[in-house]
Amino acid sequence: MKKKFFLFSMKKSFNLSKEIAHYYGNIIYSKNFSESVRGYSIFLIGSILHHIDDVNELLFMCNEAFRVGVKNIILIIPFFKLNIKNDFFFIKHLFSNLIAFPLIKKIITMDLNLMRYIFNIKYIDYSIILKKYLKTKKLDNISIAYNYNIGVDIANIYAKYLKTDIVFCFKKKNKLMNNIKYENIKNKNLFIIDNLVFTANTLLMVTNMFKHQGAKSIRAIVTHPVLSENAYKNIEKSFLEELIVSNTIEIDNKKLLNKISILTSAKIFAEFMHFITKK
Repeated sequence: MKKKFFLFSMKKSFNLSKEIAHYYGNIIYSKNFSESVRGYSIFLIGSILHHIDDVNELLFMCNEAFRVGVKNIILIIPFFKLNIKNDFFFIKHLFSNLIAFPLIKKIITMDLNLMRYIFNIKYIDYSIILKKYLKTKKLDNISIAYNYNIGVDIANIYAKYLKTDIVFCFKKKNKLMNNIKYENIKNKNLFIIDNLVFTANTLLMVTNMFKHQGAKSIRAIVTHPVLSENAYKNIEKSFLEELIVSNTIEIDNKKLLNKISILTSAKIFAEFMHFITKK
């Protein structure tokens, strides 16, 4: 007999949660806790964009699960908005308490590599989702540039898959990490790799620089599309040909640009959920 699992969602992740439930299959998607979940394991899914409101919602739902007698919680946080420098002690305290919470069995996230090294969190690699999509591009003469914050290991995953080289590493706006060899850029189809995009200022600064140095086309692969209001306008007017993102954060359809391609992360989350529940 198959184990019965329930899936619950925080407010900002309803659409992703429904899609995960679809791919997972034998799961009950519910919005409210009730006595019917007593003794069962549950998945609780939700990205955290605003610390106070979203964290309070997360803690409230964990306490509600405890109140109704849930057996254990597998917590899935696709995205956690954090400033590791300013919010380190807050984040450390929060996740220390979550890990110590008696019901929480595992915490899973995607492409937040700083959290992977600080906390005991299961980590899903977004590059798995991209392989089939990148094949459809049928581009030659490809090179990779990456944000220093994601680490060279992630950049190497893409470079190895695309059978190409890494030509450039950047850190922050106006702080470029290494001297670019312009001859390596000319007529190249470039992929810029990053895990977050907020205002897109750094991304577009690098895009403009590459274009002026003769790049044939420039695309960006970014896991989490936070995207401030100005980001949409800036991207629309930029040399960036395509911004490839996941759906860990929901984008308002009214703001969606032709340049933005959204690849669902639901299937890989569902597969990972199956994997850990079979153990």
